Amino acid sequence: MTRWILLLLTLASILLMILTSSPGWMALGIAGALFGLVATVLAFAHVRIGAGSRQEELNDFEVEQLQKAVRKPDAGEPPSA
Repeated sequence: MTRWILLLLTLASILLMILTSSPGWMALGIAGALFGLVATVLAFAHVRIGAGSRQEELNDFEVEQLQKAVRKPDAGEPPSA
């Protein structure tokens, strides 16, 4: 939702920059457009990267396998191959 709001604010800044004849409003439009473009691109990239990434939690089977791999063998157990 935030990325769409950023996109609308960026477009409003560009529209302000195009339609105004005042130097102050022009500077505000340019600054808003530059900030908005960077923020909007980063927001869309964040969503895109998050959609393709794996979850960062291990299930119970993976935790058990990891513990077995890390656990040192006891004196009574033969070393596993």
